[in-house]
Amino acid sequence: MQTTLKLLLVMRTTFTYIKKPDDLKKYVDDCINTGSIESLFEDPNIPTSFYDDGRAVSLALQKAINRRTASPTKGSFETVGNRMTSAVTWLHGYADRVEVISNDDANCSTRQEIGANISSSFLTHHKLVSGRKGNPPTPEFVAKNVGSGEVDVDILNGADYTPEKTVFIAIELSAKATLALAKGILNINQEEKGQTMVMVATKKGKLTHFVGLKPGVQYAIYAYSQNGFKQTSELSLPVLVKG
Repeated sequence: MQTTLKLLLVMRTTFTYIKKPDDLKKYVDDCINTGSIESLFEDPNIPTSFYDDGRAVSLALQKAINRRTASPTKGSFETVGNRMTSAVTWLHGYADRVEVISNDDANCSTRQEIGANISSSFLTHHKLVSGRKGNPPTPEFVAKNVGSGEVDVDILNGADYTPEKTVFIAIELSAKATLALAKGILNINQEEKGQTMVMVATKKGKLTHFVGLKPGVQYAIYAYSQNGFKQTSELSLPVLVKG
């Protein structure tokens, strides 16, 4: 299958970021129910046996969910996690096939048509036009204590949140710090002494793990995203969490 247009690919974060097993199962089912009857993706272009594999994956995930509900043990939770991994693996295989078929010259003459092909599979495609990167969006996030002096920070922005990097700053609340961000330069003024820690997540990283914070001490965590030295988001509002 030859292609002369620039490839348009599936946005796989649409399903790899699904955290709830019920939502992931539904996504698999929607892909199967849509693709298996769509002329571009029905058998033999994508074999019936492949869709049958997806149905088996979905059924196994549902059974694991049911067992976890009936008996919420460590083992049942681990089984759900394993079945979710199998579901994501199947979805990657589906995306592989959809990309090849959608980008085939026989099925498209413009990138807009490639996008329409991918959409008809229930999957989501990347943006058709990739313009010059401007200021990225301001991060929205939650912070949670996960151990003595350890904090997880989880970005809540959607799949289109793809800056070059995200910078996180944790400062002891008692330091009475004032932060200002202008043209990529972060200025921190502290009225009192206190620990400051900076972590950087690159590309699509949406989870950052702080270690070495003072246990039981309250911190204010700020963040901003960056595409270049001057292409930065606004500084986020602080999120409070204990170390």
